[in-house]
Parts: sequence; structure tokens; C-alpha cells
Amino acid sequence: MRFWIEVRPLRTAREVNSESLRGILDVLHNSGRPFRFVAVGAPDPEIMNKRTVRFFFEFPDEESKRYFKNLFAASLEVEVHDEEPPRICFERRVDLELARHYAHPVIRPESPSMPPLDGVCCALADGGAFEVIACGDVGAKTFVHQFIYDRMHGKPSFVKAVADAAFDVYQEAAIQRDIKDVSRETWWSYRRYRDDKWVQKEVAYAEKKMHENLFTCEIRLYGDKVQIENMKQALPSGMNRFRAFKTLRNVFFPQPLKRPRRILLRNILNPLWWIMPLAIVAASWYFGILNPFRLGIVDMAILAGAALTAAILAFILRRKNPIVLSTSELSAIIGLPRNPGRLPLRFGTSAYSMKPLPSTEADACTSRTESSIEEKTFIPAVKIEELANEEDAEETREEKGLEEEGLEEKGLEEGLEE
Repeated sequence: MRFWIEVRPLRTAREVNSESLRGILDVLHNSGRPFRFVAVGAPDPEIMNKRTVRFFFEFPDEESKRYFKNLFAASLEVEVHDEEPPRICFERRVDLELARHYAHPVIRPESPSMPPLDGVCCALADGGAFEVIACGDVGAKTFVHQFIYDRMHGKPSFVKAVADAAFDVYQEAAIQRDIKDVSRETWWSYRRYRDDKWVQKEVAYAEKKMHENLFTCEIRLYGDKVQIENMKQALPSGMNRFRAFKTLRNVFFPQPLKRPRRILLRNILNPLWWIMPLAIVAASWYFGILNPFRLGIVDMAILAGAALTAAILAFILRRKNPIVLSTSELSAIIGLPRNPGRLPLRFGTSAYSMKPLPSTEADACTSRTESSIEEKTFIPAVKIEELANEEDAEETREEKGLEEEGLEEKGLEEGLEE
């Protein structure tokens, strides 16, 4: 059994508040359960010959679905329905990965641009689907901290150890240092990274990302070649970017919900692409089958087999950079577009008496003024009834007065005749 809800923005809704969506994502992070967001362009079930973009969320159980259904309805100007996305067989499915370490953010706050989800919705107007599976990951911050440490201190290596030794000898022989100067080890360890502005910027962005909640994600694009390319171009790119990792053909959508993994088996087995060929060559030389100084037919066949094994394993066990996004990054690609009224979406219906909450102090003052005017002009039903009774009494008095005047005129006429 699958637990889906459909979120429909209201046609009268103003610009979507991203802070409310971030609050919902923080609650989802604290739950520790996987969830899925889907935006799909499909024919509208109510209007024929019209294609709209619809938004769905899937949760792992009925309790989570009921809770977040109420939370969406209370936090955003939306309608929430218990509906599943249409089941479609797409021509292609592209799984994405990050081009660099996930400590590099995909969004730069100081560079405003078009909202990514708005661009994705424009690409989905002709069909296709955009899928994000996410789950809160507390352990991801450890590797961000390790990345910052490596960028500040440098990774230890054999070449660096030799360079350190040579630098020590050179400094002792040629450099006269004052007591107030920094030590030789500190100067060598931090000089390059302290003076490198780019490294400082990388570390600053990584620290900012580490201070937010992190989600391990899987992002998949469905559709034909053009639709997938348009969706990929609409995704954000800052110090990091998304790129295609794997492409599948003729895939049914949607697939069952599974928890995304940050630590992958293929990444653990990746060193086998060079360990196995070396093991083959070493074993052949140990048992006397391979003679590197002879290079006969057998030797060439062994070397060719080792090279072919390396190529096959390097392709099969390619490293995949996991997608780990912060709350602000994830809120840019899931939820609702910023300007829903300008996009071909499936809208909900709002009640006539619904009034949106004021977003600014000026709007609040305007709404209070309108409310006071309405209160002044409002007349309760009891008051209306009293006014109606008074009007009837006045009409009765006027009729009696007219009758008395008529009688007086008749009396005067009779007196004159006499």
C-alpha cells in the first residue's frame, strides 16, 4: 500500500512563502523517514485536451501521511487531496549525481536567479516527470567537517612528506628566523590555504551548509531526451552542479519508495578496478607464467587481459558522488513554484469568504481599515426588524392623518353648503 497526497496551489494564492516550506522540511528531517516529491506533467483528469503540472508527496506510512497532510493545509495556501500520480511508462530515466563533493553548495545566496522549480514546471508543460527522494541524514555533517579540515590543512601524501623534509633542510640552511615569527611547520601547513581566497570561500560556504539540516537525496528525471535536458538545465548550479550518472530506457513511473543511500557499495569497491589487474599480473609473474623481459604471445595476452579487466571494472564500479542537500537547497527544488498563477498547474478551489493573511504592515493596516468600515456599515437582523416596524408605524400614522384631513374637508364643505 502506498501513501500519496496531491498538493494543489490555489489560483488566488500570492507568492509562495519559502520559510513555511523550510519549516515543513525541518519537521521531515526530524522524523528520520524517507519521503518523495513528484512533479509530473500529464493530461488534466477534469478538462479534456489540457495538460497540467501536478505535485505529489509520498510518505512511508498512514500516520505520517495524515500528519503532513494537515501540516501542508495549515502552512500553505493549498488544497490537499488523497490522490496518486498517474502511472506512465517513460522513454528514459536519468539518475543524477553531484559533480563535486556535497560540501560545495549548489546554490549561492548572493546570486539571485529564477526559482529552479519554476523552470522545471515550464519544462514539464510538454510532459515528463521530476522526482526527488529524500531522507534526513545526521551523519552527513561529519564528512562536511572532514572536507573543511582537508581544505584547511591539506591531505597527507608521500609527495608532501618528501617536500616537508626538503623544506626543513632548506630552511635550516638558508633562513634566519626571528623568535616572533611563526614556526616552520605552521608556516608550511597553513600558508597556502590561509592566503588562498578561493579556499577561504569554499570553507565559508561549507561551514554555512554544515549549520543546516542535511538530506541524502536521489533525483531522477523522466521523459524524452529534450524534456530531460530542459529539466536538467533548470536545476540550480553554484559552486556545485548536477550531472547525469545513469540512463535507463522504457521505465515505469513511479517506482516503490526506498531510502536513499549516501554510502554506496560501488564506491567501496571502486579501487578494485586497479587492484584486480595488478593482482592478475603479480600472480602470473609469481607462478612463472608472465615474464616481463620476454613479452611473448602469452605475456601479451596476460597484459591485454589485465588491461581489459581494468577497463570493465572502471566502467561498472564508477564512483557516484552522493547528493546531500541542505534545507535551503532542497526547498528550492521541491514544494511549489514561487509564482503559481503564471504556470500551467492544476489548481485547487478556494471558498468565497477566504481572505489571505496580510504579508506586510501596510496590508495589515488596509485590512483593519476595511474591517472597521464593514463594522460601521453592518446592520444586524434585529435592528433591521426594528427599523421595518418603525417604517410601518409611520406609514399607518400618515394614512390616519390623511383620513382625518379628508373628514375635516368634508365637514367644511357641508358647513358652507348650509
